[in-house]
Amino acid sequence: MAETTALPPRPPPFAIIARDITPTPLLTHIKDEKTFNHLGDFDTHRLASDAATYMAANSDGTFAGLHQTLLTFLTLAATDTVALAAPPDKPLITQACWLTARMWQPDDAFATPRWHRDGRMFTCSCTGEADARVPHAKYAVVLLGLPTLLLQPSAAADGLGRLGRRERAELAAALDDFPRVSVAAGDVIRFSWGQKDAPVHSEPDVSVGDRVFVSVLFGSETEIRDMAEVRGQKPEDWGSWPKA
Repeated sequence: MAETTALPPRPPPFAIIARDITPTPLLTHIKDEKTFNHLGDFDTHRLASDAATYMAANSDGTFAGLHQTLLTFLTLAATDTVALAAPPDKPLITQACWLTARMWQPDDAFATPRWHRDGRMFTCSCTGEADARVPHAKYAVVLLGLPTLLLQPSAAADGLGRLGRRERAELAAALDDFPRVSVAAGDVIRFSWGQKDAPVHSEPDVSVGDRVFVSVLFGSETEIRDMAEVRGQKPEDWGSWPKA
């Protein structure tokens, strides 16, 4: 009789995997509104160095402080991702990644919350995907400014359906009294995407000050290239941009 692979349980749609990984103060302001992106191979030390170099050049943060914080974040995220994967998937699940560091200056774009769920990033090829256990998730940390707004997972939140079909102001009013997750800047969070119970979240009101938001999503090279294609990226975009 053929052996079957025992699958780990489906990960919860949201988790705080570490509290406040940022030294104080890590940075207090940014110079310009910019974004660092990497779609490509995952190398913890190289990515932490490239992103820290870019971010230090656009803020009052030091390379050393940013580098250590990003190393901690990427290590925590990668370790958690591998731990949640089924044994056959562990070797490839952190083969590649999408890392982004968004550096915002004050803006009223999110004075009204943009409540949404993250949709499908790529076609998952992991063991048990047909059973909707999808182990992939996005990891995020806020290094400066207000934390992400997150609704408490609940049957009521799960029953909201497709949020994009509702007017933003109408949805914000409807969700104003929904309980929210207590999360702070510096906390490392994990949240699922492409699922009916994926966390409902929004950017905070960034009109009150600068904000630096870092996120990473892992997958095999095939999966991340699939995501790049879905996002309209070209093959030559594989790697980091702008260059550190």
